[in-house]
Order: sequence, then C-alpha cells, then structure tokens
Amino acid sequence: MGNVTLRTLVRGHSERDLRSTLERWGAACDGNERRAHLVRLLLTRMTDGELVQRRVKELPEKLADLLEGFLAQQQHRRDVRDLLNVQQAAFRSRFEVEASLVALMREGFLFPVEGQESWAVPAELASSILEQRRRLEAELKGTLSLKGFLQERYYRRAEQDPDGREKALEHARRVYKIYLLDGSIRTRVRALPAAVRAVFDRALAVYGGVMPAAELPRVAADLEIEVDLDLVRKCFEDAMLGTVAALRLDRFGIESVEKTIVVFYEIALACLQGWSAEHGEPRVDEPLASGVDLVGNVGRFLREVGSTRVQFTVDGLLYKASSKRITKSFLAIPGGYMPAETQARFIYQFCLSRRFVERSGERGLKLSPTGMDFEGLGLLDKLRSMLAFAVEERAAQGEHYHQVRLRRILLRLLRRLQPDVWHEALFVPFLARNGYLGKLDELHVEDYFASRFKGGDYVPTESVHQLCLHLADWVKRRLYPLGLVELGLRDGRPVAIRISRLGAELLGGEAAGDVGGARSSAVVNPDFEVLLFPGDDEHEVVHAFDRFCERQKSDHVHHFRLTKDSVHGALQDGMTLAQIVQELTDRSRVPLPQNIVYSLEDWGDQAGVLVLDEHRTLRARRAELIDRFVAQPALGKGVAERSCPVSVKLRRTVDLDRLQELARDLGFLIERRDEPREPDDDDGR
Repeated sequence: MGNVTLRTLVRGHSERDLRSTLERWGAACDGNERRAHLVRLLLTRMTDGELVQRRVKELPEKLADLLEGFLAQQQHRRDVRDLLNVQQAAFRSRFEVEASLVALMREGFLFPVEGQESWAVPAELASSILEQRRRLEAELKGTLSLKGFLQERYYRRAEQDPDGREKALEHARRVYKIYLLDGSIRTRVRALPAAVRAVFDRALAVYGGVMPAAELPRVAADLEIEVDLDLVRKCFEDAMLGTVAALRLDRFGIESVEKTIVVFYEIALACLQGWSAEHGEPRVDEPLASGVDLVGNVGRFLREVGSTRVQFTVDGLLYKASSKRITKSFLAIPGGYMPAETQARFIYQFCLSRRFVERSGERGLKLSPTGMDFEGLGLLDKLRSMLAFAVEERAAQGEHYHQVRLRRILLRLLRRLQPDVWHEALFVPFLARNGYLGKLDELHVEDYFASRFKGGDYVPTESVHQLCLHLADWVKRRLYPLGLVELGLRDGRPVAIRISRLGAELLGGEAAGDVGGARSSAVVNPDFEVLLFPGDDEHEVVHAFDRFCERQKSDHVHHFRLTKDSVHGALQDGMTLAQIVQELTDRSRVPLPQNIVYSLEDWGDQAGVLVLDEHRTLRARRAELIDRFVAQPALGKGVAERSCPVSVKLRRTVDLDRLQELARDLGFLIERRDEPREPDDDDGR
C-alpha cells in the first residue's frame, strides 16, 4: 500500500470543508469555485515549500510532535490504536489524542482515511515538508563545506539521471579526496586572480572563512583593489575553495546573512593550520602565564569560609565586605583578565555548584565535608572540576546554548595543538565556529530554538562573527586564568595563544612537556625564604607550596616565605606537619636548616597538632598540649589512661572520626596514622 494522495483523502469532504481548509492555508475563496478547482488550489498551497515550512513552525509543540510521528512513518499514516499506545506518554487520555488529531485536520495537515481507523498526511504535503528540510540542510552544508557542495552538485545531476545516481555520488566522493590534498589546495589558491586572492586571504585571516559580503567594499578600499562579488563566487567555486551564498541561520538562533563569502570548512581548516608554517608564528612581545594561581585561590576562599564569617545578600551574592576581606589573600592573575572581584564571584559560584560551601539560615556560608576534602585532591582533579564548571557557566557573553557547545569543540581542538607553539588569537575559535556551523542540523539546534520562535517575540542577536569573539573572550577570561593556555601580547593587546604544558596534560594529550627531564628543586634559607627552581612538575609543586607558604613573586624562580599563619592555614586545610616537612625535604637541594625544622614543629604545637597511631595512642611534643586535651570534658571522657606526660590511650569505644571532628572544633588537629600499613619487602623476611 502506497502513500495516500490528497485527492483520495478529501474524497468524502464537502466543498464547504475544502474552503475552510483553504482558509487555513491562506487562500481566499469567493464561494463559486468548483470542487476540482478547490482541490487543485489546496494542492498548490501544500506544495509551496516556504509556506509549508512557515506553517509547520507555527504549530503548537504538542501538535508538531504528533505530526512528526506521522512523517517518520514510511507511508505517513498511522492506525488509531497504535497512536493510543505510542502517544500515551505525551497525552493524558484517549480524548486528548483524538482532539489533537482533529486539530491537525482543522489546520489542514492530517486527514482520516476513508473506511479505515487510521489517519494520514497527504503524500504531496509530506513530500513537500521533507524535501524542504532536505533542501535547507543541503543548502547549509553545500554552502559551508566542500563535501556538501560536491554532494549537492552531483545530487542534482543524479536526479536528472536516476540510473547513474550511485555512479555520480561515488565520483563526488573520489573528487572530494583529491581536492583536499595539501598540494592541490596550495596550487588552486595560488592560481586565483590577485584581487580574488586578496579577498580569500582577508576572509580567512580576519573572519576565519565566513565573511559578510557587505565587508567587500571595505576590503577593496583597504587593499586598493577592485573586485566584483560575482567574480569572487565564480573563482571560488571553479577552484573548489568556497562560494558566495546566503546563510539562513535564524532558525538556529543566529543572525542570517543575505550574502556571505565562504571559504569551505575543510579548506579553512587546512589553510589556517598551515598559516603559521607559511607566514611564521605571530610576533609576541610579552607572554602571559597564570600558572595555577586561580586553583590556589579556591583553597584560600574555602579557608576563609571555614575560619571566619562569610555572609551573602538576599540575592545570594557575597557581601562586599566579605568579598573584599577574602580577596586580600588572593594571588593576583597577571593581565587583568580576571580581577580579584571577578575571581571571588567565579570561585563562590563554583563552590556553591559543587556543594563545597552551604548557605545557612543566617545568611552565612559554612564549609561542607566535601569542601574540607577539596584541598586534598590532586591538582589535575581540581582543574577538571573547575573546567567543567567554566564550560557550563552562564556569566560569560553570548547565547549560552551556542557557547557551551562551541567551548566543548574548542577544547577538543586545543587537545591537538603542540605546547609552546603560538597561534593567532582567533585561530582555534575560528575552527570551532566553522565546525559547529556544519553540525547545526546534526545537533538538532533548530529544535531547541523552535519553541522561542513560536512565542513570536524572539529575534537572534548573535552574528556568525560574534560567535567567535565571544568564544575568544571566554578563552581569555576562563581558560587563561585556569592556566590551560598562555596569551601572547603585542603592543599590550593579546594577539596569540598557545596551550600550556599543564593544559596539554589536562586535556588528555602527552604528559606535560619536558624541560630536560629535571625535577623542581628548592632552596630553603634560614630566614624562612624558599626559592623554587621550576622543572617538569612545576605546576604541581607550586600548587603544593602555595598551601603552606606565602607567595612573594613568580618569575624564572618562584619566591615563597614560610610563616606561622601560612603553616596554620595548611594544617587547618587537612595537610599534616609531616607532609609539609616531607615536601620541603624532598625538594630541598641541601638539608633543611635546623631553625626551620624547629619552627615548623613549634608552629604545629601552637596549632594544636596531635598524632594518633595505630594503637589508639594520642601523642604530643609538649605535655601542656595533652593537659589541655584532657581538660576538655567532651574529649577527656574518651581517654582510657595517661601512660606518660606527652601521650594518652583512647578507649576502644571512641569513634575516631567523630573525635577528630570534635577536636578540630575545640582547637586540636589530630594527624591520624592509624590506617593499616602495606607490608614492606623486609616485613616478610
């Protein structure tokens, strides 16, 4: 059984019914038309692709979904019983299904099949809807990509000769591979007329391969050339490098452009990748690197929340007084792309989203158990969590729906770059934008924006070029502060980017680049100054030292200073005194000065550090610390005996986790060494 035609479906309809349906399709009737003429007029309206597309967009969401179910069927017809079974999730009852079917019939999209309990979309209307969609999709792909352009060209030829369709399409695939050879692309670009070549270079370098035709007079004036738009289109298409066409993108929530000079995505990708090799790396006067300062500032923020009262407003924002106090401890990120106030907002929202801090009823923040564990995570784990938040963040510029998907594409492209190689600032955003435009249909972007258009007041405000600019701004204000990319300045402006060694490691490439296979090493001076000499593991060591030292400055050598407050802060964050001493000892080029070791131990005593071993014995370096512990009623009741002035034995019934938490609230820090130890090789002897 084939598709049901319009004439068959309206066979039982009266002329009055046909006139009513025609009115829905925007055709006026004077009441004197014969039945045959009404059917022909209705058929004409149903095969008008643009009218059909517009009317489908105007349908309510539930009716549009029901229509899609019919279009997905091979014959565009469905049985009523099948509809009741399949559609019960979308409709509340049989009556609602039937009412929706009648509503679609009233709109002229659906008709009951005479003599059967089924409904169908007229074959001519279904064909018009599907062909219009295929044409729009092919038009976009044929404009943006060489593959789509060739397929559309050979598809039209195949339609004229159905017997040779497969042969024509196979020929298109072979030609596509030849046109993508590097040597072939270079030859075709060099063969362009001088004026057209100048337009090609400008469209590629300044606009990433998608340049509005309105910019052509300005380009011609700047380059002092005369060029005709039709000549550009002919030369581009003859050389299989691009085209000039309309970009109808409003259905995807992007501003449409009537005439656009397009360099095919594949050609733009090859040319942009070879740009540095042909023209050399962009000149950079000053490189900017942020390191891991932003990650370190998260720890400082959590420390403030855990030790002081941090308040928020009715709107959920940080009080200015709290924000100002917190930012005083922040490390400054060079370049000004993330000032301290912006860091505070970003970190606050990040900590809220990950449940590191919780809001209390008194408009104060408190540290959650998850937040207490954050500082114990590895550097890459912290960065992954912060990057995931930055990708989904809404505070950045541009349409959020587009920008989130563009950011994900950009991160995949960054993964392919070599560390320490400079690229033009818009190089990766251009590639991400071009790749995204080619996938708009595949990603079903139109479905997301369809509901906005049905409201009648939505107008896209982001242009194709603004997609890149907003994405590049996100790179500067989020990826750079996270330390994943470095910026290259010329005349004080960022003109280039490169992926950092830390970024290459985080995004899944090779392990962070080598610098001669050297480990980071330190010199600890008796005056409490710590000099860190970078090696392969620079970022991890800097982040570790930031936890228990105060950063003085960072250059070729990082300068830190040990202070009582910085060590106390690290102990409060869960770092043990033994870990601090071990980190310094492991990195130091010479033995630690004795006064440094003594001071660390003394600061630990002042912070209330106690050590709990596997035998449930709690020890301190000074007897007065044990005296204070036993004197606390909530803690002293858990003591079984005091075997010596500097140690006590805990009862077997004491919950050690609860004890550690309670002791922390009362000013004691218990370092637990009661975990089972893996046997050494010598233990088995």
